[in-house]
Amino acid sequence: MARQGERAAEIVRKMQELLVLGTSAELLGVAQAALDMTLAYIKLREQFGKPIGSFQALQHRAVNCYVDVELNRSLLFSVLAAWDAGTDHPAMIAAVKARIGRGALDTVRAALQLHGAIGYTDEHDIGIFYKRAVALAAKYGNEITHTGHFSELTLPDNRAAE
Repeated sequence: MARQGERAAEIVRKMQELLVLGTSAELLGVAQAALDMTLAYIKLREQFGKPIGSFQALQHRAVNCYVDVELNRSLLFSVLAAWDAGTDHPAMIAAVKARIGRGALDTVRAALQLHGAIGYTDEHDIGIFYKRAVALAAKYGNEITHTGHFSELTLPDNRAAE
């Protein structure tokens, strides 16, 4: 009977990991879609007779978002490959959710700002990405929850020394 309980607990843990990984993948997709929409917008929108995408400050913001999305994509692919191979560690799952949650929120916030005032209205779809990213970042534990879980799994227990 105890073996069935242990097996059930293992199945629940794997299902929770799968849910967190799926949410992380969706967060990455939301960040990528917001970035794509923003890049199209800054190429189209003109200020002072030039596309706003030609301004260096906005280019730097867009590049920072691009780099963050690509780093998160690489991390997610690595963790998914380890999960598929059965070589994952629960700390990897916590790390990917914390990192991608923060990165996606940073990217959609930058996207809102790069859209200017129209980004903060309900008349532009960029707000949908922001709302979805906020909901997904909190789903199954936010960045703080997963960072704490990562720390519990990877740092030595200092309480034993007290």
